[in-house]
Amino acid sequence: GHPTVEKIHQQVRITFPTTSLATVYKTVTLLKELGEVLELGFAGESSRYDGNKPYPHPHVVCMKCHTIIDPELDCFKHLTREITEETGYEIVNHRLDFFGFCPECRKHP
Repeated sequence: GHPTVEKIHQQVRITFPTTSLATVYKTVTLLKELGEVLELGFAGESSRYDGNKPYPHPHVVCMKCHTIIDPELDCFKHLTREITEETGYEIVNHRLDFFGFCPECRKHP
């Protein structure tokens, strides 16, 4: 998944009940700095974190239930190179998010 720090804290406390929220924040910040976690910030919401693919990749976000999935897109693999060739920019980071409604939320509007 793509949990918030608060959700990670809830899960960690099951096994380590004395762990503070501050400790989880510091750990996630360190993992982000080490390139082991990708932070996904959204306006008006807590940041979500992706440890499965800690590098830039596209996300699809449900605007109702806030589920986030990682689609595998062949066209995305060459996008950075194409943009560099087209613009002359040196791309150092990027983010691509698609927003819509997941199949489950579309069933129950």
